[in-house]
Amino acid sequence: MQNLRFKFEGSESLVNNCSQAGQDLFVLAALNGKRNGVYLEVGAGPADQYNNTYILETEFGWRGVSVEFNQGYFIDHRSKRKHYIELVDGTSILYGDLLARGNITETEIDYASLDLDHSDTLVALLNLPMETHKFATITYEHDEYIYGSKYLVPSRRYLTTMGYELVASNIMATGFGSFEDWWVHPDLVNRETIDKMKSIGEEAQEWTSYIFN
Repeated sequence: MQNLRFKFEGSESLVNNCSQAGQDLFVLAALNGKRNGVYLEVGAGPADQYNNTYILETEFGWRGVSVEFNQGYFIDHRSKRKHYIELVDGTSILYGDLLARGNITETEIDYASLDLDHSDTLVALLNLPMETHKFATITYEHDEYIYGSKYLVPSRRYLTTMGYELVASNIMATGFGSFEDWWVHPDLVNRETIDKMKSIGEEAQEWTSYIFN
């Protein structure tokens, strides 16, 4: 993949990314192309298009668990993906138990992707097992372009309180305004990497401008 701002081990072999707004590339850059990582995907969406974990699983050997409420997407994942997935409301699940059912025994999880609708993403965030697990990277959809600060402010307050550091704020994609924040845990991500990747501001930033030169 050409013109990446934050190159990582294995980036030269990638033809493209799969996620909607470069979330997979953010995670790989923050973790320097880590292989055989683990993830928690809340709101999986399609199995192999606009999916935040497809490249991680298929190109970098990651394993993980996913939650999806749409039966069509659930079936899509069951037929195309190796990871463990449950057809369930993402606001009504104990995520520590979900990880265990998916045979994820690690308490340090490399990536949590949080992408539900409306207030549901905030509920899912608050239901994560933060007391027993740490997440090296988190991409959180707050949809500020629709709801203003309603879900952005409490999510930032909570994640900061839990020891996470905001690295890229107000990420936007074509056709959307500011809709996501990207976070890391400084215990699990190299400080030099955090400082290099940090881009914080009040204005929305197009994901391609953040990820690519």
